[in-house]
Amino acid sequence: MPRVMLLIDADNVSADVIEQAVQRTMDEYGAIHVRRAYCNAEMAVNRQALFKRLSVRPMVNLSAGKNSTDIALSVDAIDLAIAERPDVVVLVSSDSDFAPLVIRLREKGCRVCGIGQQGKTGEETVGIYDSFMDLAHHGVAPAARTVPAKKTAAKKATAKTAPAKKAPAKKAAAKTARKTAAKKVAKAAAPAVAAAVPVPP
Repeated sequence: MPRVMLLIDADNVSADVIEQAVQRTMDEYGAIHVRRAYCNAEMAVNRQALFKRLSVRPMVNLSAGKNSTDIALSVDAIDLAIAERPDVVVLVSSDSDFAPLVIRLREKGCRVCGIGQQGKTGEETVGIYDSFMDLAHHGVAPAARTVPAKKTAAKKATAKTAPAKKAPAKKAAAKTARKTAAKKVAKAAAPAVAAAVPVPP
């Protein structure tokens, strides 16, 4: 069984993609010997339940620099490659800044695989790795689908109830029309009846 190292740029991908990445890596290699997620303190607190459930070790970066998390991941990756001698390194990130790291890990004898988030990964990133997998973020999909469904149901309900409201009005109008017609017929027939009755002398 190959020794596998999973390094996650948790500031760059969603929690949903992190969970999928761990599962896909487990399915492909059978085990993950090193699991680390690099993120800022706020992200570590927000995702502590996820990291605990996936047995991922959070590596908290307190520096505020733009690429400080990427640098922390890169430094650790080289140290781990020397100390742990992994056969496979899986980098979970959509960032193209890891190109130098990927090349150095490959020189150390590692097969380097990338996992990114669909819609955030550029073509230049995909070409860096020995293999690359783009995962879709499913977190907001159910909410987006329920909105049109509710509107459609409301429209159907309105369409069904509208004729029911109009029906009594139509019946009342028809009844009134019948009464009016009957009165007109009665008035028209009255002189004829009077003329037909003989007047006594």
